[in-house]
Amino acid sequence: MNGRKWKMTTSMLKTKDEILASDNISATRLLSIYEKFQMNDSIPPHVLENATRRGLAVHGWIAKQLMGQLDAGLNPDLSDWIEAFNDFHTTIDGQEVVFVEQGIEYGFVKGILDAVFYDADSDIYIIRDWKNVSQFRKEKTEFQMQTYGWLLQKYLIYEKGISNPKIYLEGVHLKKGGKFKVYGWAYNAIKFHTLLNAYMLIEGVPK
Repeated sequence: MNGRKWKMTTSMLKTKDEILASDNISATRLLSIYEKFQMNDSIPPHVLENATRRGLAVHGWIAKQLMGQLDAGLNPDLSDWIEAFNDFHTTIDGQEVVFVEQGIEYGFVKGILDAVFYDADSDIYIIRDWKNVSQFRKEKTEFQMQTYGWLLQKYLIYEKGISNPKIYLEGVHLKKGGKFKVYGWAYNAIKFHTLLNAYMLIEGVPK
């Protein structure tokens, strides 16, 4: 991996398989509370299945590119989203890749971060999450990424010794047609704890 090559030897860093096998609360599970208060979109199952399949393929391709492991073949069905990512990638030239698809677990919360970058000029860690859905859900994505921000903050403080890390969150919407749009938020621990407390209250989890 390019950039800061932090070895996965510390307790908070986990492989994807370890995160998936863990019984701790994931960012996706926390978002189930958010979903309970949203209207049911009634999306047909086959549409969801196709979107999930495409999403996994696009995420896999991006991960390989960021780690310098691109293969020769490219599914033409993904060309729009790959073009969108490549155009976006030119806008962050000079930022270091820190993590790609990295699992982090702290306390009873876990998550898999799509990518973390470091901007040396501003001394900011940027968590990026790739979305290739037709409609970007801004509020839901922010809640998801605030959880990732909390996990990264704990890692940087307790395992890297960075007392007050600056963290920024970006949801990158890769669109059909080769376009992209970036949504950004400052990391805000209060928003994460609001979601966590709501989950614990509604699900009856003891504090």
